[in-house]
Amino acid sequence: MEDSEYIARRILENFSHPVKLKDREISISVSIGISYFPDDGDNLDKLREVCDKRMYKAKKAGENRFQGK
Repeated sequence: MEDSEYIARRILENFSHPVKLKDREISISVSIGISYFPDDGDNLDKLREVCDKRMYKAKKAGENRFQGK
């Protein structure tokens, strides 16, 4: 679990800087949902379902967040 949260933080950090696209600077926000095998499910469909719910929970809490357990 620590590894997945560390990776999520690194992803958020990398997207926290504006990106230059042609003559414009754009900002990208990221919401990440994390599920854990086998605690949250033992198949891809269940793990994806849990990830999706957690992603929307992170999104609801504000931009650039992740949600695990």
